[in-house]
Amino acid sequence: METEIVFYFNKKRLFFLLIICFLIVLLGLYIFLAMDNWEFSLFHIIPINKTFLGLLLILFFSILIVLLARKLKINKPAIIIGKDNIVEYSSSKSVGEINWDQITDLNVLTVSGNKMILLKVNNPQNFIDRFKSGITKKILEINLKNNGSPIVISAAALNCSFEELFGAINSRIKK
Repeated sequence: METEIVFYFNKKRLFFLLIICFLIVLLGLYIFLAMDNWEFSLFHIIPINKTFLGLLLILFFSILIVLLARKLKINKPAIIIGKDNIVEYSSSKSVGEINWDQITDLNVLTVSGNKMILLKVNNPQNFIDRFKSGITKKILEINLKNNGSPIVISAAALNCSFEELFGAINSRIKK
């Protein structure tokens, strides 16, 4: 009998990212409140206002802090690789349960030097339709358009290496 392979979130890595986000929010506050007569231009063409930059840093990284804090509180598995399926909740765009017979191919996708697993499925629109609307649905549609599948799994926030995750998934697909 095959046992389930379970991967959890890497709490140390998530906490480290949370600290970095918090420091960037503090930098945004400093830029917004304390810096006078500060000018910056992007590529010496587009002037960037300090108020805009400060607020952008505060807003964006505050949202990341909330998302990371939620992940830190979760004690459930991020990925469960079972006999009949893989259950994936490792990111905000997770599709949940994927049966092995729905997976047609397994590829490696590299984005900015980070390796991710691209699971090609026989009816990708079914996975996109699990979401009613919103950003997640749009991200899945973009993944499908750009990569040929809406399902992309990263090991970056998990307590395993990319090779371990890829090997575990690949070993079950081949059976």
